[in-house]
Amino acid sequence: MFFRAHPDHRAGGSSQLEVRGCGLGGVESGIDDRRKFGSAHPLGLAAGTGQGSGALGRGYGGDVAGSLPRLSPRHRGNAEVLEYFEQATPVHELDAARIGSRPSRRTRGRRLEDLRAIPWVFGWMQSRHAVPAWYGVGYGVESFAQKGKSHERLLREMLKDFALFGDLVRNVELGMAKADLHIAHVYSELVKNAGLRTRVFAMLEDEFLRSRKMILSISGQRELLARNRVLARSIHLRNPYVDPMSLIQVELLRRKQQGQELAKLEYPLGATINGIAAGLHNTG
Repeated sequence: MFFRAHPDHRAGGSSQLEVRGCGLGGVESGIDDRRKFGSAHPLGLAAGTGQGSGALGRGYGGDVAGSLPRLSPRHRGNAEVLEYFEQATPVHELDAARIGSRPSRRTRGRRLEDLRAIPWVFGWMQSRHAVPAWYGVGYGVESFAQKGKSHERLLREMLKDFALFGDLVRNVELGMAKADLHIAHVYSELVKNAGLRTRVFAMLEDEFLRSRKMILSISGQRELLARNRVLARSIHLRNPYVDPMSLIQVELLRRKQQGQELAKLEYPLGATINGIAAGLHNTG
């Protein structure tokens, strides 16, 4: 697999990097990670697989590749996540919203592998979890950093000098800045099984806080997007308009679960989907 780095203020032109196996924590940038790793990771990310021994950049491959741990059994193959996802997100409304070019599922099955990649990301973004953007990153980075001070320094050095890693971290940071666990918790109340709801949300919240802590630690920031104030302000200004749409969407989804006037709910649900996607600048 080849990645072509985009020109930025650090690298005057584009360069080509060969990446074999997995990158940091095994998190690949392709949207189809959900299919490729779904059997090994509850959320379709190969975070912390410990695989890969390829060239991660000049001088970094030998230090990082192959030294990352696997996720614990608690995080791997957790079948409860799919049930949570289907009830706590508007993924089933994607077809009615008519914003997708293809059906959300490849077959009529209800397995994770039957779900296409776009609705997987769509559902998590709409419900303000933004899970595919950050899940597993904190576990992988923290486990690597705990190996010693030299490993922490290496992560900071990579963030500064290795464009691919820097872009990965900035993308994770942006995804976390767009997430809102307070709103996500409101969506979680749509899950009927209280025990499952509590377990899955607690797992997501724990990893979100870990990922945020590690991103801030290696970047030397006190808050997300501290070095990109324009983008941080943009998100801050948009959220007061997006949040009410999210709360309205939750109420409409709750009414649909209760079987209330289903035909009349389709249009307003579609309107909230489009409004939230526009406000977050993300669809799926």
